[in-house]
Amino acid sequence: EPLMRKGVVHFIKELQQLKKIGLKKISMTTNAHYLVQYADELKLAGLDDINVSLDSLDEQQFQQLTQKQLKPVLAGIQAAVSVGIPVKINTVLMKGINDNQVLALVNWAILNKFELRFIEFMPLDGDARWSKQHVVTEAEILVQLRQPFDVVVAQNSHSDPARRYFINGHPIGVISTISNSFCGTCDRLRLTAKGDFFNCLFATDGQNLKNKIKALNNA
Repeated sequence: EPLMRKGVVHFIKELQQLKKIGLKKISMTTNAHYLVQYADELKLAGLDDINVSLDSLDEQQFQQLTQKQLKPVLAGIQAAVSVGIPVKINTVLMKGINDNQVLALVNWAILNKFELRFIEFMPLDGDARWSKQHVVTEAEILVQLRQPFDVVVAQNSHSDPARRYFINGHPIGVISTISNSFCGTCDRLRLTAKGDFFNCLFATDGQNLKNKIKALNNA
């Protein structure tokens, strides 16, 4: 969670220097639990948008999934909106756990004008809890959506991992890494909070840039 790291606002502010040489956008993915505290400062630092991880709107279910309260997260999302930071919502669906939240989240996103992206459950966990049996596929999500909504396929960017749709005119996306692999067109890189650099989300080994930078500074 980036908002738990000391100096995160200063870091966002310093990144603005990279826009002079071609950086287009600075985004942050957060659980929004501490966003009320930081929304104003992040806006002033130049953060362009925020992706909020929100896997349920049911308070009890949310606490079971995250060990946190839902209300501070919703308050954080509203705080970001109030200062003018665009918000996208990311939801990881797991079969038999929170797949009953599809319609609730879509209705909430439409009401609040948030772009919502459903993400198929991916094997990114270090404790090997992932199982394909828990994956809610893009096809299964669309079956739920087509019952109450008109679903229209949108024009998709070649490199965008999300396959985009319009639900009664409102944009949503589905990142279907498991059922529709996008490895051939992926242009994403990942830098972890510990300073490890990966050229693939599924890579098990990366380059530790933190140690290399320290070595250069000490040379």
